[in-house]
Amino acid sequence: MADINIPGISDKYKTNDLVNSLVEVEKIPLKREQDKLEAYKTEQSNWRRLNQYMSSLRESARSLYSYDNPFNERTASSSEERAITASPTRDANLESFRIDVIQTAASDRFLSKKIDKNQIIPEGTYKFTVGEKTITYRWKGGKISDFSTGLNKRGNGVIKSSFIGVSKNETSFLIESLKTGSENKLIFEDDAFKMALDLGIVEENQSEIQQNILKESFSVGPQNENEVKIDDALKEKSSILIRFRVNSEKIDEEKEAQINQESNDEKSNPITSEKNKSQGNFAGKITFKDITVYNDKTSSLSAKDLGEDYPLDVAINDANLDNEGNSIEQKEAIIEPSYEIIFAKMKDGSVKNLGNFNENYDEKSFSFKISEYSDIDSIFIQNKNPDRKFTVSDIQYIDVIENLGYKPVNAISEAQDAIIKYEGITMERSSNEIDDIIENITLELHEPTSKTATITIENDAEHSKDALITFVGNYNQLLTELNILTQLKPEVVDEIEYFSDDEKEAAMERLGAFQTDSTLRSNKASLQSIISGSYAYDEDTTIRTLAQLGISTKTSASSSISAQQLRGYLEIDEKKLDEALKGDMVEIKNLFGYDSDGDMVVDSGIAYRMDKILQSYVQTGGIIALKTSSIDRQIDTQQSKIRRLEDQVADKETALKRRYGSMESTLNNLQSQANSISNFANQGNGN
Repeated sequence: MADINIPGISDKYKTNDLVNSLVEVEKIPLKREQDKLEAYKTEQSNWRRLNQYMSSLRESARSLYSYDNPFNERTASSSEERAITASPTRDANLESFRIDVIQTAASDRFLSKKIDKNQIIPEGTYKFTVGEKTITYRWKGGKISDFSTGLNKRGNGVIKSSFIGVSKNETSFLIESLKTGSENKLIFEDDAFKMALDLGIVEENQSEIQQNILKESFSVGPQNENEVKIDDALKEKSSILIRFRVNSEKIDEEKEAQINQESNDEKSNPITSEKNKSQGNFAGKITFKDITVYNDKTSSLSAKDLGEDYPLDVAINDANLDNEGNSIEQKEAIIEPSYEIIFAKMKDGSVKNLGNFNENYDEKSFSFKISEYSDIDSIFIQNKNPDRKFTVSDIQYIDVIENLGYKPVNAISEAQDAIIKYEGITMERSSNEIDDIIENITLELHEPTSKTATITIENDAEHSKDALITFVGNYNQLLTELNILTQLKPEVVDEIEYFSDDEKEAAMERLGAFQTDSTLRSNKASLQSIISGSYAYDEDTTIRTLAQLGISTKTSASSSISAQQLRGYLEIDEKKLDEALKGDMVEIKNLFGYDSDGDMVVDSGIAYRMDKILQSYVQTGGIIALKTSSIDRQIDTQQSKIRRLEDQVADKETALKRRYGSMESTLNNLQSQANSISNFANQGNGN
């Protein structure tokens, strides 16, 4: 049976090789254009690399003569670095001074007693004050760990809490102020004070509290109200804190009248220097003109008692009278429980709530700063509840700066000011970073000094040295690339010792790529001329060249000159540079950039001239930008040509495969016919 030939799978007549040979001929123009495209891309890559090196050198040069040049930087050294350091600005005077740290500033950091890790903090409003900042945290109740997490989120740079593990099941709760200074004491208010007492963070300072109690406790009965006047003398000092406790008791109707009478008889001004009787105001009153009725049944009041000018419908509404002026039976009103009891009453009669009781009316501590209510007239107690009395006790005023009324049980540190002595003068500051004593210098206090510290302000020679080393490194890097691109000498690459094998191989591929570009040769010559030039700010200038700083193409004492030196690479004599930087830093700064015509603008110097030379290459629309944009257009054109030729080659290959596939099919048919004839002949011959 004849072999079956499937074009593309079997290749009986070697037509695939023939088609591939013909396609390769068609690809010759395509490969030529692809080679051109790769050449354009290589050229583009070379210009971009050159742009990167030029930009780096330009940035280094600009940093040496700009306003932020390193030669104006200052550094400070301290003879007692563990106790005090300093940070000078660029404008600080070069000087030395002596200073003593007597005490560093600290913040309140209080630790609780040992508590269970699952300690529950009850629902409430927790208020913490540090200086002029107050954090109010409304907590729904739960574990102390969750309480701490929520408090830290609201801390806002004022307070922070954390835990110190004591044992497997016990911990201590640490709460701290994030602000130092005696004026930034950590103050616990509202439910925070009760929590601090319960957790053993603070304890009441009984002797101090007793001196501040101004009145015994008093009660306000159901549907009654009272107020506690505040003396104007207390309002003059913004640091005064008023604190008191209020508890509640449910009562029966038999005690109500007695309690209301007691409320009537209460003195109204426990926080004053004078005693004035309270003018109680009671629920259920009617006032018209000069007539006021308190807690009386309205059935005894007729319309005519109100006067002829009083509108009848108003009288009916207020006094429960019918249209005839006769009293009618009053329906019992449903009174909702009230949790707003304690208010700050202003001089204009308006009130501001000082805090709500919970639904169980648990005992609650109230506190507020006088400064929070500048127009306060009194503490106003309004009891709208029909079956509860409220008792106010332990009313006290406290100067939060001088006396908090409590003291920490276990203070890691307490708020205090820093105390230093400078030039024989003792000074206090609230922070350990002090920038208002010595102009342009910030002092940082760490601990008290064991002996007087000497602070010395000097030029920052190390910063200047680093900037110069960076400048020299970027210059040599650019010069290396220019030598590789503009010369065809392999030794240019071989003599670069810091190149790795891969870098040397890549450099060899770039060797001489721009040897015909006159602009780069000119640029290289200009850079070398700038580096070797002499610059004088005035006739008295002593430092005029880079070589005087230990930076030149030949820094060693050897008489021989290396190939690298001949190519213009710079070297640094570090010892000579260090000595130069100890001298006149102003002259060194002027070497790199100065004003030669008195117009207050730098217009000469090594760094200035180098910046201007490189600017023409690397700026937007500069020489390199024009070069790369031209190459970009050539690449686009080349890619279009390649796509067109690829389509032509593909079409040609398809046509050849179709033609030679048809030829193979014809040959196969002829072969099949020949085989049939041969078989028929054999049969005729008796085979």
